[in-house]
Amino acid sequence: MTFELALPAFLAGIALGLRYRVVILIPAVALVILFAMIVGIARGDGLLSLIMAMVIPGAAIQIGYLAGAHIRTTVDDHLIKAFAPKAQACECEATGDNANGDGERVTRQPSTNHPADGHAGEQPENPDCQLEASI
Repeated sequence: MTFELALPAFLAGIALGLRYRVVILIPAVALVILFAMIVGIARGDGLLSLIMAMVIPGAAIQIGYLAGAHIRTTVDDHLIKAFAPKAQACECEATGDNANGDGERVTRQPSTNHPADGHAGEQPENPDCQLEASI
């Protein structure tokens, strides 16, 4: 019976890890242990079997939570790296504010790095956005 409860507990732990913080493990583990104890007593299992039926699913839900939290963190990091610069640039253009939101206007300036101007080898400090202090 212990391994029959381990896989559903592991999958439930992954689901909890994807969505909730670590505090959710307290009621989740308590419910899993209570469920395993009730089923073990109803089946008339021995003491050692009953203890194993409570420990294995309790550990499985915690390991599943760690796997789910790891998946959530990895996916969040990849999404942030993929979309954060684009989203920040869109916010800059839409609101006209800088990323700090302190009221400085952000304006687009044409690049001064044009070969006809004699600046072909120089790199501009920030070719896309330039801050102006608003009074």
